[in-house]
Parts: sequence; structure tokens; C-alpha cells
Amino acid sequence: MSHLGMFAKYWQAGRVKTRLAVELGEQLAADLYLVFLQHLMTNLQQCCDRRTLVFSPVETGGQFQSKFGDTWAYRAQSEGDLGDRLADFLRWSASQTEGGGKVLLIGSDTPHLAPSLIVQAEQRLDHSPVVLGPSQDGGYYLLGLDLPSLPPGLDLFAEMPWSTDQVWEETVKRLDRHELPYGRLPALLDVDDGEDLKELLRELDQSSDPEEHRLREALNATLSGSRLGGQIE
Repeated sequence: MSHLGMFAKYWQAGRVKTRLAVELGEQLAADLYLVFLQHLMTNLQQCCDRRTLVFSPVETGGQFQSKFGDTWAYRAQSEGDLGDRLADFLRWSASQTEGGGKVLLIGSDTPHLAPSLIVQAEQRLDHSPVVLGPSQDGGYYLLGLDLPSLPPGLDLFAEMPWSTDQVWEETVKRLDRHELPYGRLPALLDVDDGEDLKELLRELDQSSDPEEHRLREALNATLSGSRLGGQIE
């Protein structure tokens, strides 16, 4: 059994994409983040045996379910830093499946994450206990774990320098310390600021993938409806 967990925040202006909001304004940044979520929820809805949207804050569960329907399950994020929340979700996921199975964790900052990469990650977990998808900012956009293959005492989350360019390096060090091999996916762009968004739009322009064209159109529609018009180009 495989379980895909996507961590996401409620799309409230001023609470999401704060670095992007510095350049585009809080409402437009939140609107773009909602486009990211809508695309990922639709594009990945057939991936893995189970899918859970892990949302924050806890009181927004009804809004998520109303917006996105029942193709995903929903679970509120726990308290604590990102490491605490990831660890909590892993424990819960393992409790739902005998033996633990495969768990794939993703965020919502990489809207062009394709279903084919999720499939690739699942397949690599047949041969490696861990799969990582590096992001270009020094972190990772995907962490895949074959829970029955992990050694006791492995901790990939505690005291991790989250939101820095050291996350990938520190994660790999911890895997090496336990002599754990890992599969590596192609690098993708995390969209955190205006330059990242411009780079994403350029990549989507050059793509022949119909789903990436759909994402580009949705982003264009949101941008063209703003007071900035096409200035982000």
C-alpha cells in the first residue's frame, strides 16, 4: 500500500506565500497559491492507493473539503514545527496500514509536480528505503519512505534547519550515517518568490505537457485579473 500526504495551508491573504506577497501583494499571492493547490489536488488525484491533504490551521478543514471534494482524505496538521508535523503524520499513516507501507510526503510549493514523478518515487521505493526529490533551493519537494525498511532510531526531522538551503545536505548526512541508500528524483523548482514564479512560467511555456499548459493558463488568468496584469512576465 502507498499513501501520499500533501501538506498545505489555507489560502488566506497574508498567511501564505509571504515572500511572493512582498512583490505581488498579499491577495494575489494567496490567489496564486490557491491555483497551486487546485492544480495539485486535481493532477495527483489518481496517485497512490491513498491520498491525504494535511491542512493547516485546524479550523479550516471544512473550507478545504468544500473546495476540493472527496477525492482526497483530510487530516489537520499537528502542533509544532514542520519536523514535528511530518513525524506525526508518518506515525498516523503507519497506524492505518499493517506493516506501514510506503509513504510519500510532498508540499504545495511545486505545482508542476507531475503524477509520473509520484509513480517513479513509488517504484524506486521497491529498491531503496528512501526516495528524495531535491528542490533547487536546497531542500526537497518529495520525501518517500518504505516504512518497514527503515532502521530503528532514524530521525530525519528533529532539529532540522527548516526553510534554509541546508535541509537537503543535512538529510543526506543522516541517511549516510545510517548507511541507508536513497533514490533521487529530478530536481524541481519551489515557487517562493517573484523570480521563482517567473522561472516557473518560463518552464511551463516551453513544456509540451497538456497538464502543464493547463497550469500555465490558470496562472495567467489569475495574473491577468490582477492590477499587475502581465507585469510578472
